[in-house]
Formats: sequence, structure tokens, C-alpha cells
Amino acid sequence: MIACEILVTGASGFLGGYLANRLADDGRKVRVLARRSSDVSRLNKDGSIQFCYGELEDLNSLRECMRNVKTVFHCAAMSSDWGDERAFWRANVLAIENLVEIAKESEGFNCFLHVSSTDVYGYPMFPGDESRELKKVGLPYNESKIEGEAVLWRAYRDVGFPVTILRPATIYGPHSMSIVKEIYDHLKSRTMLLVNRGESPAGLVYVDNLVDAAIAAADSHDTAGKAYDITDDEVVSWFGFANTLADRTGTKRPFLNLSESIALKCGYLFEALWRALNISTRPPLTRHAVYLFSRDQQYDNRKAKVELGYESRVSFEEGMNRTVEWLKSADD
Repeated sequence: MIACEILVTGASGFLGGYLANRLADDGRKVRVLARRSSDVSRLNKDGSIQFCYGELEDLNSLRECMRNVKTVFHCAAMSSDWGDERAFWRANVLAIENLVEIAKESEGFNCFLHVSSTDVYGYPMFPGDESRELKKVGLPYNESKIEGEAVLWRAYRDVGFPVTILRPATIYGPHSMSIVKEIYDHLKSRTMLLVNRGESPAGLVYVDNLVDAAIAAADSHDTAGKAYDITDDEVVSWFGFANTLADRTGTKRPFLNLSESIALKCGYLFEALWRALNISTRPPLTRHAVYLFSRDQQYDNRKAKVELGYESRVSFEEGMNRTVEWLKSADD
């Protein structure tokens, strides 16, 4: 296996794919960890990216993929508002435990860049900054992301493990299946539901802007033991995002709306019913989705701007142009 100093996990996914391609385009030696079954068609095929097939849960294959690696960009995660709690734990906690164990064995290892989420703050009514206490609220994604961070903070305190954590809010852009494609599909089927009329800021961050932040944080010599909230500067509400998407794709604007209190009650009922009937598919509405659409997600990005030189290089206007172009091409 050719020596590569950078490993990207989750490269078959949304953010990880962008990050791996950017690093390779910058001339860096990049290796990606992927399952044999993963779709890696979006990744550079010019030989600039090395593929290592394995599982984050398998220490043996992971150890092989980590050979000679000095920096890990950990983008892999189970990011969903519904699913088995054990699956969340395996993806968002056990995977980190395994990566840390092997990274500790690696000579010259210098950076573990972990992509977390502002969900770790527990969906407060008003966002703050990185000094806000993390809060579990009984949702598996929120709790598993907190526990995953705890593994890293413990390693940092115990042995000085070089971890830096990014906490993006709502990532969007071409190939975003969980935000862009899902909302687009709901717009087309006239089932898009707003909560509190969609007035809450969505806390958007365009995917290329987040890639900028990740690379800047990993390249810095002064980010170990720190966390950074990442959002774009422009404040866009869910109403504004959904309407912009509808207008530019020729679909109708959303008309369904519930108050947060009613939406939460519906989410509780759907979740309880789905569990009672042991239904594996996702409910029509979940508490997680209600929190995301009803709470202000515009977290303070000033720390990232000051310490990382972060800026929203791609504007909302340009980001939506690129996103809609992808949606239209996918529909053809």
C-alpha cells in the first residue's frame, strides 16, 4: 500500500466525498476508507485517491487502512432522525473508539479532525457558542454524537490526543440527500411541512465552506483540544430555504404548517406507534425533525472566523444555484 498521510472516513457520503476530492485536488496524498458495497463514483478516478476497503467496526482492517496515516478527517456517521439506537452507537461512538485506539499506536500522528454537529447542544431555543454545555435530550443521534465527542475529549485530557472538533449546523449543497433532496421530494409531492411557519433560522452552511473550515482546522498548529461551530454568515430561515428551492425548481411553495407544540405531540405519537408496531421505516414526523425546523440553528461562527480564518466563500445565492443545477440534472 502506497504511503498516504491523510485518511478520510465517510468519503462515499456527502461531506466526506467533497473533502476527499478537495484534498486530492490540492495535491495531498489521500486515502479513503470505504466498504466494498459503498458507492464511490463521486470520488476522483485519476489515481489521486487511494482506496482502502474495510469497516470502522473491524480493528484489523482499520489498522491496515491507518498505516502511515498522520491525519484523520472523520466524516463518517449515522446522521438520521430515526433508527436503531445500537446502530447509532456503533456508527457514532464505537467507530471513534476504534480510530482513537489505532491512532494512538501510530508514530507521528498529529491531527484527528472530527465532524460533529450542533445537535450536541440539545436544540436550545436560542443558539449560543462553543461555551454552551452539551445536553442529551433522549434522541439517539443527539446522544450518540455527545458520547462520540466524549471519547475524544477523554483521550485529549488523558494523553494529549490531538483532536479538533467541528460542529456544523445544517449542511447543504449538491448531493445532499438528507436535507436538499428530501425537502425537494416533499415539495414535489406537496407534503412539505413547516413548523412555526418556517420562521426559525436554518443555520445553513454550504458544503464547500465547511470543507474550507475542516482543512484550515487540520492545517493549523493551534486547534488541538478545541471545538468550532460552523455556519454561514447569511441568516436564512427554513421558510426562505424551502421557498427558494421551490421557486427555482418550478415546484409549488409549501403550504402545510404546524405549531411546534402540536408538531412535537405528533412526533411523539408517530414514534410510539412505530415502535409498538416494530415498523422499520421512518415515521412521517419525528421529534428530531421538529426540533431542527422549529429551533434557531444560527450558531455563532466568530471563533472559527478569528482562529481559522473561516469565511462563507460560497454565498447562499451561489450555493442554491449549484444545488438546483444538480437537482435538475438528477431529474433528467
